[in-house]
Amino acid sequence: MNLQQIEDKECPICGSRAVYERKDQKHTNGYWNESRSFECGAMLKFSPNFMRTEMCKYHQCPYKPEELKKKDKREKATEKLINYIHKTLKVDEKFKDALLEEIKRINNYKII
Repeated sequence: MNLQQIEDKECPICGSRAVYERKDQKHTNGYWNESRSFECGAMLKFSPNFMRTEMCKYHQCPYKPEELKKKDKREKATEKLINYIHKTLKVDEKFKDALLEEIKRINNYKII
């Protein structure tokens, strides 16, 4: 597909290649809504309302510095919670297992 407004052929953050493009819903100003997705999961969108291309807030590049920091903080917090549950919490094993399963569900964390 030949997108008119989105010029980036690779993710502007990590350089991964484009895997999906879309052009739909022509605006009354004559421009189309355009989007391009990349291997990393990021997506660029062109809005004819604002006449600009932006990274979709729901599909950010996972290699963006802010995303890497957030991931690191979550991993450290998860590790602290697991240690607290195992070493400090004075409750039955069934309750501990339920807490650990919930942590695992929340952030797909592998509990050893």
